[in-house]
Amino acid sequence: MDHSQAEKYLLETTRAYILASGDKENAIAFLVKEGFSNIAAALYADLVPMAFGWGLLKTMGVQKFPSEFDLTDTGEKVKVSDSHIFTTALGIALDIFRNGYTDIFSQRVVEMLISHSAEVVALNKALNSEPDLNLSEVSFSSSLLGYTSVEFEQNA
Repeated sequence: MDHSQAEKYLLETTRAYILASGDKENAIAFLVKEGFSNIAAALYADLVPMAFGWGLLKTMGVQKFPSEFDLTDTGEKVKVSDSHIFTTALGIALDIFRNGYTDIFSQRVVEMLISHSAEVVALNKALNSEPDLNLSEVSFSSSLLGYTSVEFEQNA
């Protein structure tokens, strides 16, 4: 997958979330109807919100991000940098947070995507229980459970 293809898949995933009114399962179903495999659709529905969540966390001051995604509880991992759709979505998210919302990525759409980021949800819970948390010292791991490294490699 090259950058332009990753950007196309990012836009199609975002469109699916919009058509599904933010419902992840329906967004996956829309992607499958558009010709994506079940694995690719589910992976994109996970990776795009995760990337937008990371973009938000970075702008909030989080500085330590994992270089790998956990795929299983047994230690199977893949490199974040191996996902063109994730890195493309992260770049767009960071640009939006620096320069403002766009026609496609309006505030409502960005908030909808971020709401599906497990990392943002976890940090929100941590901040609610410990409001003085120093975000520059926060570190976390990111999981994409349910995918094999081969599925990730072929689709991400």
